[in-house]
Amino acid sequence: MDNYPENNRPAVMEKSNSKMKEVATLNNIGGNGRSQATAPIVQLRDLTKSYTEGKHRRTILDNLNVTFNSGEFILLLGQSGSGKSTLLNLISGIDAPDEGDIVVNGVAINRLSERERTLFRRQHIGFIFQFFNLIPTLTVFENVTLALQLNGGLTGAGHDGGQCRAGIDLSRVGVRPRSR
Repeated sequence: MDNYPENNRPAVMEKSNSKMKEVATLNNIGGNGRSQATAPIVQLRDLTKSYTEGKHRRTILDNLNVTFNSGEFILLLGQSGSGKSTLLNLISGIDAPDEGDIVVNGVAINRLSERERTLFRRQHIGFIFQFFNLIPTLTVFENVTLALQLNGGLTGAGHDGGQCRAGIDLSRVGVRPRSR
């Protein structure tokens, strides 16, 4: 830790059972050497999540309290089964905690209905999955523009700005010729 300036020292928070180093944050440092982190984007308050495996209850997260601020880069480290995916599923509203609050951009998403969480996720949270989560009956282009269509961002006319943007982005990664 001595290699880091005082205001950029990684903060590591460990779960009470010490199975996983859940969060290591490195602040985004500006030209003046000061942190550019500002308002909280995500706040986890007394977050607890457990699963039942057979007759046993397994606690994955136990009273976790952490704040992620704008401008921070977050790294989750831990062995398989330590709760990394569970934490991400909770923050995204895919899963609900047993106890505690998950506040994203000022909205306590765990207090929203399932439909409200779905709409919030669709409008405010982006995902890059480890594995492809494509709809096999759609083309690559249709998969990329699906979220825009669900949010009313595509009119279906074919010359919409969202479709142009999707086409440009696909071209950048060399997929455009195979996308339609």
